[in-house]
Amino acid sequence: MSTSVIAICAIAYVSIVCAIDSVPETNDVASSIIAPVDAHEAFQQYVARYERSYQHGTHEFEKRKAIFRNRFSFITSHNSNAKRLWTAGINSLTDRSEEELRRLRGWRRTGGLGHRGSSGRAFLAKSVITSRSLLENVDWRNLSMASAVPDQGACGSCWAVAAATMLEARFESSGRGQRTFSAQQLVDCVPNPKSCGGSGGCNGATVQLAMSYVDSMGLATDSETPYSARANICAQPLDSQPSTLSFLTSTRLRSPQAQELNLASWETLPENEALPLMAAVSTGAVAVSVGASGWSAYANGIFSGCDRDTVVDHAVVLFGYGKGKDGNERDVNYWIIRNSWGEFWGEQGFIRLLRMDTPEKDQAFCGTDHNPKDGTACKPYPESVRVCGMCGILYNSVSARF
Repeated sequence: MSTSVIAICAIAYVSIVCAIDSVPETNDVASSIIAPVDAHEAFQQYVARYERSYQHGTHEFEKRKAIFRNRFSFITSHNSNAKRLWTAGINSLTDRSEEELRRLRGWRRTGGLGHRGSSGRAFLAKSVITSRSLLENVDWRNLSMASAVPDQGACGSCWAVAAATMLEARFESSGRGQRTFSAQQLVDCVPNPKSCGGSGGCNGATVQLAMSYVDSMGLATDSETPYSARANICAQPLDSQPSTLSFLTSTRLRSPQAQELNLASWETLPENEALPLMAAVSTGAVAVSVGASGWSAYANGIFSGCDRDTVVDHAVVLFGYGKGKDGNERDVNYWIIRNSWGEFWGEQGFIRLLRMDTPEKDQAFCGTDHNPKDGTACKPYPESVRVCGMCGILYNSVSARF
């Protein structure tokens, strides 16, 4: 287990943290799926395997053991269902409390920050998108950058990691070659005056705020500003350059770094609509928001564990969609998502999320986020919002174009 994966668990002090026709071969974490042993024995093995420092007989040891036993029971019960679409397993999050997992997710969205770039045109012409015009399968995991799954560590930076990942994938899929984008610069520099998604940095912000910063200031590479999983002093603050339209011109005022990057446009896609999202991901990866409260035990398969009512609380990146066979030889549609919890989580860092039979059914699978204050809103916080798709995946998406 890598140090960064273990660090993801050390989050108690952080206030806001944030695919394929057949199931791929499982990694080390997924392969630890419940051997038929006693929960006490399993916990002892877990402590050794994940190098936990809990001392036997202490309060901390007993607390973690109780959490582990509950998760062990859930995993065993879930995997006993022969008709399940996905398999649960033990991983580095199995001994984490619900509060720690909530802080790990902790992404929040801001409303009204969609931006159309210098062209002044919507990224997608919604009126011409039809089911018939969409591709049957889209999969950007063949990109060179796709296998380098990030690990956000003990920092509420999923918003920054999602924005940087989306840009990196889009840069490559547009034919411009390979280039990394610094999530750390976003953590250090993106202002958050309205407390959208938290107080900024490792305490949370949004993909839209990240993209607004990139549009004006550009973004360094990972080698220039490497990820440290903590907030540092910003070397290129946004207020050092104008970030809005000039009073005298319709051209955006951009820093030299932003001009060199040449980001053509970005926007927030239509809320709770499947067709624009499917059309957008057909041209490249898309940053999306999800309710990930049930994701910590995911090992492989097509995840279907979200209720219609869900709190959208995590930013990830959509890499495509497709259809495959489940364990009972049923055809099942899915979305392909890359998470930011490291390559040892899920299907080598990815999760396949249940997609309905048609876009119309995805849009009809709706519920209410009754807690937008904790997951999706800026001040003043609404009492509730409508979210659609499995785990609310259609609620809020951000795309870009080079």
